[in-house]
Amino acid sequence: MNLKQLEAFVKVAETKNFSEAARQMYLTQPTVSAHVASLEKELDTSLLCRNTKKVELTDTGKELCVYAEEMLGIERKIREHFGLRGKEKRVLRIAASTIPSQYLLPRIMARYQEKYPGGGEVHRYSERNVYR
Repeated sequence: MNLKQLEAFVKVAETKNFSEAARQMYLTQPTVSAHVASLEKELDTSLLCRNTKKVELTDTGKELCVYAEEMLGIERKIREHFGLRGKEKRVLRIAASTIPSQYLLPRIMARYQEKYPGGGEVHRYSERNVYR
């Protein structure tokens, strides 16, 4: 069992949909399904009831979800506490053409800054200044 599997499981539990969970995690749907399936196999239990419309947690899934959320919360606290100590400040540089930089990057960067508060400097480059 690893944190990526637990993160995928919790996101599916929240969204009640594998595809939406995958989208929010920037993963493919088969990857999210594989993470959850591996978790179910390791624990030798069904965590989710799947049907064509949505996904529901089993009783065991509800139990695990509580523990998984706690573990993911602890992981976040550890990353926040130790994330930048003893390290140089992180720099993220992104170059994109006009359309992605105007319509896609703002949402992606907002999510990045939510996930990594104080995560270092962010530099955006347009087509005009990327080759300088």
